[in-house]
Amino acid sequence: MFKKTLKYLWPYRFPFLIALAQVFIISGCELLKPWPLKVIIDNVLGGKPAPWGLESVFSPANLLILAVVGLVIIYIVLGAITLLNNYTTIKIGQKMVNDMRGDLYAHLQRLSLAFHNRRKVGDLLYRVTADTYAIQSLTMNGVFPIVSSLVLLAGMFFVMIKIDWRLTVLSLTVCPVLLVSITVMSRRITAAAMFARQQESEVYSVVQRAMKAWMMRMADIARCTTE
Repeated sequence: MFKKTLKYLWPYRFPFLIALAQVFIISGCELLKPWPLKVIIDNVLGGKPAPWGLESVFSPANLLILAVVGLVIIYIVLGAITLLNNYTTIKIGQKMVNDMRGDLYAHLQRLSLAFHNRRKVGDLLYRVTADTYAIQSLTMNGVFPIVSSLVLLAGMFFVMIKIDWRLTVLSLTVCPVLLVSITVMSRRITAAAMFARQQESEVYSVVQRAMKAWMMRMADIARCTTE
């Protein structure tokens, strides 16, 4: 599956790299979000000396304004990059879906009549329309969220270790429980999704047969009326 996906992703490797760079910027903004609040709580309200010698330059009131402005800027940059990243990834996914649908349709045209007699037309239609769309879901909801989560997790781990390594180790004790829970739920979700797709394929087949029968009946009525 990875090799097949990579085949359709390769023509769009440069937009893909741009999207990955955007993911790193988004993760960096997420890591910066707590710092203005830390300055407000520790330095403005708590009275601790401001970092980097800022207490000699800014008063507590000015430091508060600086932290608030910094937080607003972080959210604006984060929202803009997230929007741009969604546009980039959706565009890549749509082009990959279009390429895959074209190849699949051309492949179906080359298959024998015996194959098409054995298969349901509705099932083939579902595979061309719905199954190929899954590659966009793989790009949007698979690759980029995983990369973003890994980068964010690594950054958060580094920051937490710097602040308090004991609390970091304690917080990581829930990871095995979460991993087991996610594994169990993923198996159930995969089975349910497979069953749902099979049922949707059957719906396509039923609708196709019904429409075909209706059209044949209308043709017979028109022929009888003409005669």
